[in-house]
Amino acid sequence: MVKTDIFRTYYLEQQTPMIHFQSDEEGAILRASEVKPKLDRFLLDQLGDEKLRGDHPEWFISEEHRALNYKMRITVSPTNDNASPVIEEPGGLFFGNMGKEKKKNSIFYDSKDFKIKVRIICCNPDLMKEIDQHFAAFFLLHNFGTRQSKGFGSFLLQSNDLSDPVDLIKQVVDTFIYVNAKGANTKKKMEYVKTFWNLLKGGINYTSNIINKDGMKKKQWTSTRQAYHKSFIVRKYSEKGIGSEKYAIKAGKILNKREKQLPDDVSRKQIPCSYAKRRFVRALLGLTDTYRFSDFDIDDNVKVVSSKKINDQPAIQRFASPITVKIINDYIIFLPEEIPEQILNQAFIFSSKSGKQISLKTPDKDDLIDLRRLLIDFANDFNANKAGMNDKGHGDLIRISALTMETFGGDGV
Repeated sequence: MVKTDIFRTYYLEQQTPMIHFQSDEEGAILRASEVKPKLDRFLLDQLGDEKLRGDHPEWFISEEHRALNYKMRITVSPTNDNASPVIEEPGGLFFGNMGKEKKKNSIFYDSKDFKIKVRIICCNPDLMKEIDQHFAAFFLLHNFGTRQSKGFGSFLLQSNDLSDPVDLIKQVVDTFIYVNAKGANTKKKMEYVKTFWNLLKGGINYTSNIINKDGMKKKQWTSTRQAYHKSFIVRKYSEKGIGSEKYAIKAGKILNKREKQLPDDVSRKQIPCSYAKRRFVRALLGLTDTYRFSDFDIDDNVKVVSSKKINDQPAIQRFASPITVKIINDYIIFLPEEIPEQILNQAFIFSSKSGKQISLKTPDKDDLIDLRRLLIDFANDFNANKAGMNDKGHGDLIRISALTMETFGGDGV
């Protein structure tokens, strides 16, 4: 870090690829327009917004805005003539149905070949001091770019001592879970993240697999229950007597059916309609606009849109996950935040390709599960049941079954 009275120059190291809408342009890197507002919010959360308004009004650009009064510029430059960033399609790691956004590429600058410089200009020495003191922790806890909550776009202050990143995070976060994935490269760690995330939110269904036999693609159907892992958050709400949106969609019979029957050696147990209360529970972990239902006798995409309108547009179009995944050295770390109130008790319309619809609300305050408690319970449940995931033919589950999830905090939640 370079210091002067009003200037600071910090250097960053990129930890994971960042999905960038300008990845094909020279010098594409973190945007100050994304980083500065996040840093502002982090500083205000750490120091107290109202207290700063009263004690240091000169720190703010104006009375009406939360923006702090300093400027930021971020650049990247090569350190040798042969330096070239790694640009590639995120592929299967870019999970989620994002439509045209799938065309975005990821970009990665190796610290051996590039310098990523953050230049800050601040004329207030007290504000500059606070930026100095919180800058490292800010990058330790935040990611950037598209799909940042799933591990993409992780950067750290170059001067950080990262011999024990978990210990550093314990100093600023009261509850989180993590995995030591020593020996796995970055791509493999991000594949682990995808599998863990599916277990937590989406669920995993290997009762149908694409296989290649004699050069032909074919579907294989099995009734093996160990091949199916219900979403953990869906399971937790089921314990509260609340059915999820998947249950509501199937109970509402809006899905498009194929003109096929199950093979004789495969059976599907019919789930009784036992949930009087149904909620869009997976929206609490991030909102998607499409759900895919594919089975031997089902082929459908269900569109999801907020029923409330503002200027003829859905009131809620995007909702980022309140869980951020950081990949730092050997560690994969899941960091919870508060679930914003604006996503609670909101109505959504689910529409299938046939045009049939159902309406469903997200959980309200009374039904809300504490996110920190959810993560602690998820880690404990994974450790207790991972042996059953080690099934022949399910490679991603076999790989994570060798890992152990660790917890920090959780007391009193």
